[in-house]
Amino acid sequence: MLAENETRSFISQKLMQVVHTNNPINSNDQAIFYELFKLDEGRKQFAEALVKLVEDRQGSGIKLSSVREERLIPNQAIDILGRLLFKCLTEALHSADFQSPLLLMEVIFRVGDQTLSDDQSSRNYLYHRVMRHSFWRNGHFWEAAFYDVARNQSSSFDQQ
Repeated sequence: MLAENETRSFISQKLMQVVHTNNPINSNDQAIFYELFKLDEGRKQFAEALVKLVEDRQGSGIKLSSVREERLIPNQAIDILGRLLFKCLTEALHSADFQSPLLLMEVIFRVGDQTLSDDQSSRNYLYHRVMRHSFWRNGHFWEAAFYDVARNQSSSFDQQ
């Protein structure tokens, strides 16, 4: 397996490849992703890299929509990322990892495909690729998500 800095670099490079060049990742790289997803740290690094890519407004290759704060990428990139996300969620479910999916939730509702119009009803979003995953029916995940939001809100009130 890759060292931590090599892992971060690999994940970032491959995500940029998917978004910038609209090229699928090869089967060897896909196997590396799948092995990384078996590790808590690998899932966390994937989620963090995807969040960073989506949040980066400069040079990310992701276009901003005029509709709202959503990021638009080619439809093939949505398909590729959707398959990676599905596998990541599968491994997170097996490992009872709730942190990586919480990070992923921050972006999957904001990433859509580049349709020719701003008609949101015809836009294909990243969450469409994973919304039927059994992870979302896990009550422990939703308890952890609720607790995380409550803790963050409490922290923000304490800082004021």
